[in-house]
Amino acid sequence: MTETVHIAVAWNTEYGQPYFYTAEPGDTKGETGAYEVDVPADTWEDLEAARDAVEQAEKAIVDVAGFDAELGRMAECCAAWEGEEYGRRDWWSVQHDGQSVRSFDSGDAAERYIEQLPERFHLHTAFEVNSVERSDFTIRKSGFGGYSSDCMRCGWERDEHGGRS
Repeated sequence: MTETVHIAVAWNTEYGQPYFYTAEPGDTKGETGAYEVDVPADTWEDLEAARDAVEQAEKAIVDVAGFDAELGRMAECCAAWEGEEYGRRDWWSVQHDGQSVRSFDSGDAAERYIEQLPERFHLHTAFEVNSVERSDFTIRKSGFGGYSSDCMRCGWERDEHGGRS
């Protein structure tokens, strides 16, 4: 009698190909499009050897190409950075008791908002209604500085290119 290996077979729609893995009987119960089958052990060993050969060939290509798989970028920085730059983004929040009530693209707009509020009114929050005064509100500026993407050619940060960009 030929020795067998119990496997699951399924179709990977993302890659448009089947995939196989060793399984225990019943592992695919409830899975759509996954099936269990016994295959000859030597056929399974051939598949595993072929997978190992492909993995070794891919590693050789990565080495020749100069790609650092651990860092997910080229091993060496290229001559000139090529990427996207994103400018500074600021916003102003009108706050009451440290909680943001509304945000604006300018400090002037936030000030105008506060100026149009009644002198005294009821502020509805998630769990209560409070009597507040216009003077209880403050404006807080927030934002983040401009930044650059990693280089689209080598994956290194812009600053790592030194004066070469």
